[in-house]
Amino acid sequence: GKPQTYKDVYAVNFSSDSVIISDIELVESHSHSETKSKFTKGGMDVIPYSSNYFPQEVSVFTFYLEIYNTPAALGENQPYLVNFFFESPDGQLPLEQYKKFRKQTSTPVNVILSQFDIKELPSGNYNFVVEVRDRNNILLSEKKLFFQRSNPNLPVKDETIGNVNISNSFVNKIPSLDSLMEAIRSLAP
Repeated sequence: GKPQTYKDVYAVNFSSDSVIISDIELVESHSHSETKSKFTKGGMDVIPYSSNYFPQEVSVFTFYLEIYNTPAALGENQPYLVNFFFESPDGQLPLEQYKKFRKQTSTPVNVILSQFDIKELPSGNYNFVVEVRDRNNILLSEKKLFFQRSNPNLPVKDETIGNVNISNSFVNKIPSLDSLMEAIRSLAP
């Protein structure tokens, strides 16, 4: 049959005077490029990672993002800070060992391409967080990306168990150690 076409208009709310963080792109691989393709960004070929799931065999978390409008928000050639880190999805447990920062100078577009070694990152759900802060540590913009890690052969550390937030789970409703022991005993049959 005859090909069908569809058109629609989308309004993009892109402020010209506040700091904007692009979508966070997870990266499979990257390399310098002499020729331009649909994967070329700033003179590099950036091949996207097609999932937000990181199985055990993937040991590196690589990301690409762009930051816009810092001269309009801060002035020309002004310093600012970009923090990026992992946190638990409820935001209660920032993971200090997975935290980096970059000092930047305001330009119309700032590019961040970086990575974390995740060999020792336990299985679980996480947010990857990007913050842009001015010289007074005021938060100007923030973006989060949910991802999952599977690392079944990594032994669970005692401090990891101690940091688990149980306040919104069934465990919080167990009134005493005796009740817990009785529940475990009743599983025996």
